[in-house]
Amino acid sequence: MNINLLSMARLFFFVLFCINEVQSQIHSCVVNTPMSASEKIWFQNQKTLKSSNNWICGKKIIMVNFHFIQDDVGNFNFNQFTDGMGYAKSGYDYAKEVILELNSRLKLNIKMNIPPNNSTQILDKNYEFILIGVFFHKNTNSNLYNQNINSTILLSNQTPQNQFDVFIQNQSGATVGHGGNANTTNATTLIRRTFTNGYGKYRAMVSSGSLNQIVFNQMVRSEASLLEHEFNHLLTLAHTVKSPGGGLCRTIKDNGPGSVDLSCDDDCDDTPTAWFMRDNLNAPLHPG
Repeated sequence: MNINLLSMARLFFFVLFCINEVQSQIHSCVVNTPMSASEKIWFQNQKTLKSSNNWICGKKIIMVNFHFIQDDVGNFNFNQFTDGMGYAKSGYDYAKEVILELNSRLKLNIKMNIPPNNSTQILDKNYEFILIGVFFHKNTNSNLYNQNINSTILLSNQTPQNQFDVFIQNQSGATVGHGGNANTTNATTLIRRTFTNGYGKYRAMVSSGSLNQIVFNQMVRSEASLLEHEFNHLLTLAHTVKSPGGGLCRTIKDNGPGSVDLSCDDDCDDTPTAWFMRDNLNAPLHPG
């Protein structure tokens, strides 16, 4: 084998190793049986090992834990075996599929079209999500979205600063919109948490007569889309056209002359502000 062929063979082996390494870590912690004491220890060991090495094959790895908040007897959320409504898709399955969908969405890297003919460079999204933990908590007082998660649950699952924690909660009602929020606490350890009402939306759709299998697939895509948004908040990105408090940035067309706050943007020079799009480019509606 000449030098060029040898180099190509080595490169192929390295790429193959990288693909297998990343894929094995995505699937390694997903099991369809209740976690035993030894499995819980294994999860913790995985966190310890990976927290010291969060680069794989040149990509920044973001480790994610999923927490399903059930009521006191284990209802009203995904569990270790099913969706909690008779369909054989567990919380492990849901978490795994959402992470795979998230990574698939990272490949969608489209050039900005505002302002027209801009020269903003398209940068590679050089990171990937890996699922490292799935946990189930029984606490009725924390089951519903916007209820404060029990402090014991939060403290017992406090993870290192390079990990994200996703808390899936329920929400009552026949019609439920899918929403979430991101929260970074403790300036020293930067604990990063995201809360969604994903199971409330799932349960409302199934209760209305939609097939569990169809709803499961729809919710995987919806949850991944929502988490993509919330995770970027955890990575310190702000809304492009909203104030830190969540209100729409003021424009002349929407709020009258003299009302524009030029500092109301995401502090990224390469993204246009609301007032620029609305007042300079004559956007028909506020972009928020």
